[in-house]
Amino acid sequence: MRTKETERERVAAYRAGLSAEQAAAQYRKRADYHRNRFTGWSPADVAAAWGEQSGKCAICTRDLLRSGRKSDSLAADHCHETGAKRALLCRACNLALGVYEARQREHIEIEIYERYMRRFRKE
Repeated sequence: MRTKETERERVAAYRAGLSAEQAAAQYRKRADYHRNRFTGWSPADVAAAWGEQSGKCAICTRDLLRSGRKSDSLAADHCHETGAKRALLCRACNLALGVYEARQREHIEIEIYERYMRRFRKE
């Protein structure tokens, strides 16, 4: 089954005269460049963390994927204040962590979300 994203990648690769494998390699190269530029994580840092974490997300411990598709991309977590590298996360945990940190800065307690979810929980 093709998703919109994989279809876009296939079309972009076709237009560029690349095979799907070449397009995925090109995506990984761009992702490495941007990850290093914006987070300070080099490809060597990612490889070392990947080995230390056995290819698993540091929060949920699901297997991290390296397919070359954005939807599967791993996140190189870092502190936005100090720039310190933390760990590799899956996309879902990275997004959730970003929301969590934003709410902490706004002094909104996570318990309010838990109370909200309990209100609608089916027993």
